[in-house]
Amino acid sequence: MRALAMLLTAPCLMAQQDFAQDSGRALLLQVRKKVMATVDRLPRYLCTETVDRATLAPESTLTNGSCDYLAMRRQEPDWKVYPYTSDRLRLDVAVSSDHEMYSWAGEDRFGDRSLQDLVRSGATSTGAFASFLTALFGTNVADFAYDGSMNVDGRALVSFGFHVPLENSGYRITNRRHSFLVPYEGKILVNPQTSDLVRLTVIANQLPAELSACEDITTLDYGSVRLNNSEFLLPKEARLQVIYGTGSESVNRTVFSGCHEFTGESSLQFDPVLPDEAPTNKPAPAAVTLPANIRFRVMFTGEIDTATAAAGDLIRGELEGPIKINGDVVIPKKAAVTGRIVQVKRSYGRASTMLAVGIKLETIEAHGTRQPFPAMLESRVKKPIRTSGAAAIARNLGSFDQMADPDAASAGILEIPDVSEDYVIHRGLEMDGITTPSK
Repeated sequence: MRALAMLLTAPCLMAQQDFAQDSGRALLLQVRKKVMATVDRLPRYLCTETVDRATLAPESTLTNGSCDYLAMRRQEPDWKVYPYTSDRLRLDVAVSSDHEMYSWAGEDRFGDRSLQDLVRSGATSTGAFASFLTALFGTNVADFAYDGSMNVDGRALVSFGFHVPLENSGYRITNRRHSFLVPYEGKILVNPQTSDLVRLTVIANQLPAELSACEDITTLDYGSVRLNNSEFLLPKEARLQVIYGTGSESVNRTVFSGCHEFTGESSLQFDPVLPDEAPTNKPAPAAVTLPANIRFRVMFTGEIDTATAAAGDLIRGELEGPIKINGDVVIPKKAAVTGRIVQVKRSYGRASTMLAVGIKLETIEAHGTRQPFPAMLESRVKKPIRTSGAAAIARNLGSFDQMADPDAASAGILEIPDVSEDYVIHRGLEMDGITTPSK
């Protein structure tokens, strides 16, 4: 009787497995249909994305350089990584059917700058909106597998695995010196009741040695967003983790907000309109041409709450004294100045935290009209750095593609040692600057 029971049970299990496979296949095809329906009719739209970035480092940098060795070390109980740096970015991203364009938040200027040109350093990622969805669901490049049901955050979801070989891949990973197409794999999580895509995880772990990285993991959480009186599938949050051969890691968390349709010609560039400016029919006065190497001082009139501030935020100030050419005042004292924060970065040491805030000037008021202000603020330390503090913060700098290049962005860097996470730079901050050649 026991042998007979076993013979009866085996076909039953096979039938259940076949039924699950068929159900999974039907669900996946329905998911594909819904995803491509929203991608194909997606209008051009704009979202604000806030990116919290962190780098983590082990107590001592690994010199072995082997990803297999690193994978083994990461499984050992004594393996730990510690906060090394953190910063925050706030950007606008304009999305059309075939590409994404980026600007600082509220800048209203989309041109030929890539995200890498804008941010300049640290780990960044693109393609969260349609690229991965189009590749996986709009083509036949991926092989899928049914992984079964699972509970995620209290929700009953269905998981599918996928694999895209190198010959089918369009996924490119780039650093400052190299760019490679790479194979990738991952998982999708689906709501079986609605056939909605809930989460997409993309893993690239067969990376060329030139990238100096062992693994690149992108996780996208999706939700329904209403645009133009219709519902569309858009990312709500994205997470990127890059694990380097040295044992260090980059971890980004991006939150998308304020998504709305836009109808302007996104290829055009135009100057930002500030909230206190009203349209006028009067002809604009001629801009003042400022020669290079005129020194000035700016006082910023708003506070910077570093717990919430981000690179991309606008900042306002005024001239502390007039700007003169050949003894004549061409721009008066207290002329309004606008700038943009281009860096809010913390460096963590064992004993203290160093804060670096980068500010780049954008406009100055002349004859009642704002005009571009070609100038560079001078970097400075707000108070003397103690030797012990400096020693505590000194750690591995990373490779050149991981280092900031503030000079290239014409930014002045204000360094403040021994700060808390909720440190506020109060209004009245003064920084010296010098005019630069007009472009």
